[in-house]
Amino acid sequence: MAKSQQIFSQNSAAPLDEILLENVTLKMFGRDPVLQSVNIQLPTDQTLVVESSNPQNAVCFLHFIAGRMICDSGQILWNGANPFAADSYVCMDQWLSSYFENHFADRKKTVSETFNVIQASLESYDLIEQFEFKDIQNKKISDLSYELQKTIFLIQKIAQPAQVLVLEDPAMGLSETLWLQVLDLMNYQQRRGHLRHVYMTNHHPTALRHLAFNKIFIEDGLIYFDENAGYKKASHF
Repeated sequence: MAKSQQIFSQNSAAPLDEILLENVTLKMFGRDPVLQSVNIQLPTDQTLVVESSNPQNAVCFLHFIAGRMICDSGQILWNGANPFAADSYVCMDQWLSSYFENHFADRKKTVSETFNVIQASLESYDLIEQFEFKDIQNKKISDLSYELQKTIFLIQKIAQPAQVLVLEDPAMGLSETLWLQVLDLMNYQQRRGHLRHVYMTNHHPTALRHLAFNKIFIEDGLIYFDENAGYKKASHF
């Protein structure tokens, strides 16, 4: 059995304790590399906000973390194995959940129909009640505002019993009330042992005041930590 199969298939509930970038070069056509030969162990068991002077680079990095983009060289290792390798039989739904702005989810179902699919995994957490969606529960998602549609799609992703959660600008376009309710659901899932590692971008001016987080910066093909006295290079070690 290949190593990437073995580590994950022996125990699908095994904790994910290490995410390592091994000599990763990540490029987009016609642009400077997002990452260039980077070796780094990513911070885990926390919420990590990814920033860059080029916001597309931060989003590109999230796509790579979520397995939606292949690096030009190197690999990403979870517990020492590449879950996105061709010979991997990992069921990623058990490990990772992600929300991106350009995804196309099912908008034909009603709010109630959508929530019924995920409600069973949330035990005593009543989505309709917690989000005060009783007045819209019988409406199709396509008939709702962008803000409500995005909130519902975020709920779908956060409600998954995954260990890694990847979010592109989750607070953008949401009122403070809805954002706090989304965070409440996230906290509920974390208390249940899910969503241990959260990686996100953020362009909402005040969203982070409600969130405990750390930051990394992606610049010039490298990854930097944000510390008290400027930026400390955190790659090539």
